[in-house]
Amino acid sequence: MIAGAFVDFLDQGYIYKGLKPVNWCLTHRTALAEAEVEYSDHASPSIWVRFALTSDPAKIDPALAGRKVFGLIWTTTPRGPFPPTWRSPIIRASSTSR
Repeated sequence: MIAGAFVDFLDQGYIYKGLKPVNWCLTHRTALAEAEVEYSDHASPSIWVRFALTSDPAKIDPALAGRKVFGLIWTTTPRGPFPPTWRSPIIRASSTSR
């Protein structure tokens, strides 16, 4: 469901790569200036997840040939109605680029 909504936004041109986020007021449906954004301290539990690289590490760098290479992902785990594994598909779909 979330992936489908993301693709819909992408198809409509709402998703793009920029240099800075655009803070948006959902109530007034307008962009916010940086000075208008109020931040408050918030603590959420977090986890580190390590995944073994399944492709040949030598393709990344010849110095990695024959070595076991891992990817490391850090993510927060918000409190609320979500089960602890709600973002597992997102973590598993993580990718890298140079």
